[in-house]
Amino acid sequence: MPNEIRVRVPQPVSLEVVIKTYLEKNEIGNKDIIAIFGNMGGDRVSKLKKLARTEMQKNGVLSWDANAVNTECAYQAWNIDVESVIKKFSRLKKLFGSETV
Repeated sequence: MPNEIRVRVPQPVSLEVVIKTYLEKNEIGNKDIIAIFGNMGGDRVSKLKKLARTEMQKNGVLSWDANAVNTECAYQAWNIDVESVIKKFSRLKKLFGSETV
């Protein structure tokens, strides 16, 4: 497809940040995306946001802020399964204790 957005979605740097951002923010911007995936250039952040905007269009979700994307749609576009992340994070806390996670 000629209009397909090509970007490699990086692995999140912290399960805790993924969960906290999902639960606390309805929309996320550049700083949040960098917090989730780590330091990256503005071009890559823009491509990740374009993926999220495409998902928002598919789902009929409008944005409140022109510089932000809907958190739930972004996670869907980036294939982040929040329920799975929460289970993994809980398992890590049980295995290693809360002070090391």
